[in-house]
Amino acid sequence: MNKRHFLLVIQVIALGLIFIKLIDSSSIIDSLSWKDIFSMVSGIVAGVIFGVVFSTLFRNFIKKKPNVYISYNFVDKEFVYQLKQELSNLNIKLVEDLVSVGENIATGMIKGIKDADYVIVLISNEYNSSEYCNIELDAAISQKKKIVPIVIDEAEMPKQLDGVLYLRFNKQNYKESVNELIKSLNKIHKKSSK
Repeated sequence: MNKRHFLLVIQVIALGLIFIKLIDSSSIIDSLSWKDIFSMVSGIVAGVIFGVVFSTLFRNFIKKKPNVYISYNFVDKEFVYQLKQELSNLNIKLVEDLVSVGENIATGMIKGIKDADYVIVLISNEYNSSEYCNIELDAAISQKKKIVPIVIDEAEMPKQLDGVLYLRFNKQNYKESVNELIKSLNKIHKKSSK
């Protein structure tokens, strides 16, 4: 039994206790027949059963789609553009960094990360040597975002991600790499939405 069903059971018990108290403390019982009382209780039970069945059947349709932010170095923009197209085609909502002209770059990037459920970190040699990319990564870690690291060249993992399992994108088998990324995102999302 999950939390939602447990709370529903508690609500039904509370309604039942209120109903019993109402009947005991008033003269309503004199004007109602047992048939009327049975009818009211049956209606409450049917409503609860309908609520449980409805929520169970339509749970998958109501689930929130995850918001994904991609942290990358501008040098890798062509690769990122292609990846964004793939993710958009799969109805994955992408969160952009919100940097406006005249605004502090780091502040804008951190706003984008704040709105994301997941942060894909596209690791390249250029990413590792970029001050702003490291600020983004640190922000994602400090905000406790779920991080999905992807290595696209022979770059080393940033120290902040030591011990974290990563995906290595293979340019020759790009489609297979994207499919692996989607499987990883789905797996992480299923774990977090339980």
